[in-house]
Amino acid sequence: MTETVVGDQARPVEEAPAKEAESLNPEEEQIKTCVLTTNVGSAGEDETRELLVKWFSDVRALVDSEGADVLLLHIQEIGGKSFNKSFNDRMEQEARKALCTDNTFWCSGVMSHLKPDDQYTAVAVIIFVNESLKDQVTLFNYQTQQYDNIENLSPVENKHYECQKFADAGKSRKGWVKYCVKIGEIATTGIAVHLYHDDDNWATYHNSEGKGAIAARRSDALAEAMTNLHQSNVGKNLIVGGDMNFRVDGKMLVESVKKRRQTAEVKIEKKRFSWGNDQANIDTLYQEHWRDFEDACCESSVNRKRILQEHQVILEELPVSWAPTYPMNVIPKVLLQAAPDKPAISTPTYSTKRVPAWADRIFYSPTTTMHNIQYKSTPSHLDHALVFLTWDTTISKQKPNGTHKEKESDDSNSDSKEQ
Repeated sequence: MTETVVGDQARPVEEAPAKEAESLNPEEEQIKTCVLTTNVGSAGEDETRELLVKWFSDVRALVDSEGADVLLLHIQEIGGKSFNKSFNDRMEQEARKALCTDNTFWCSGVMSHLKPDDQYTAVAVIIFVNESLKDQVTLFNYQTQQYDNIENLSPVENKHYECQKFADAGKSRKGWVKYCVKIGEIATTGIAVHLYHDDDNWATYHNSEGKGAIAARRSDALAEAMTNLHQSNVGKNLIVGGDMNFRVDGKMLVESVKKRRQTAEVKIEKKRFSWGNDQANIDTLYQEHWRDFEDACCESSVNRKRILQEHQVILEELPVSWAPTYPMNVIPKVLLQAAPDKPAISTPTYSTKRVPAWADRIFYSPTTTMHNIQYKSTPSHLDHALVFLTWDTTISKQKPNGTHKEKESDDSNSDSKEQ
């Protein structure tokens, strides 16, 4: 286990076993890429915007600790839980302030589906590239079907899910954004997703073996995001990450609680899940004994099998070796304004409003260009922990001349289909 600094305090980073790296020759160098996913909806509810500032300090600390050269930031509920253009503008300002003021990183700004007449928001991507690598990084333009200089901010593919198909509400905040970034000659296609959450704890309780009604809706939505994968540009590497809202088997969790706490007084209400009156009961179970009920979350394997069957795409996930990433209690304002000699945040605690979930996930399609793959999580100031995947890419030290304008070759698409 390693440590990173979140806020002003050193915090443990939970991580899955890494896949080994390969040796380099003198003509090569390694670039570390980090895909980080998090839901920022709770920051949108903070009128002071202090949570957003603190959250970006969490992100910057993580990037520095990991030594990332490229950060692919997948954000859900961009704009908060309702349409909020001022929040999006502030997010872009804080992103640049946190990672770009010292001229370390170039920032793409917020890349999303947002249009002036949008009433709801869903997903966005922000790309950060170390300034020393700018000449070696290009973005795929889905309109021209060519790679462009990153300064051109190439259009991404994106979509809101159709509410009539996946939800009962009149509008949907869920959706996906697809982009492709090339580092040297190694391309990575990313799909940032936000899938559907359970309506309440009763729905989770009946989500047996990942086959509940809303679990099926999540699966359909994820499959739809993968539908056009081979009809447009696909990188040699494929990353699918976001707030997938995967829930545990509620009945299995209740049995685990009864066994662990030796009590039959487990209460599942529409917006509350608890037993006894002690917050420590919740925190101890989630933080220390989560392995007792980790098998109750099987949606990851169920969905990856479906994607393989329907789209012939292999998606892997390294073992999840951390406590549930949701629902964390948002750090109170009083702690954000603590004295300089005091810790910025305390030990994270869990909310009793929702059954716990490993909601934030990252899948990848295995290729020979990804080395030293690591899967980790660490708490943040918001109600979702940070979940991130890092890997090393070996590229030539020689910088390419000019902007890449070539069409994506058939070989690249063939490589993707064989994954």
